[in-house]
Amino acid sequence: EWQDAKKCNYLISKDVPSPMGAGLSAWLSKENAEAMQAQKGGEVYDWMGLQQHFNWLVEMRYRGLFPQTYI
Repeated sequence: EWQDAKKCNYLISKDVPSPMGAGLSAWLSKENAEAMQAQKGGEVYDWMGLQQHFNWLVEMRYRGLFPQTYI
């Protein structure tokens, strides 16, 4: 079932497999995202926080502070 991305919460964890290799998973509730975070580590974001995080990564890559494979 499709969900509104703006209403989801997101976990980025290197210990959560994802198709594009970013360790990104979406959760309908913050509580479920935090429960998985407790098991796998990582950071939980809402939609705006996720956009800010990826914008920061792109900026750091542009400045040469991260290798291309990090993003």
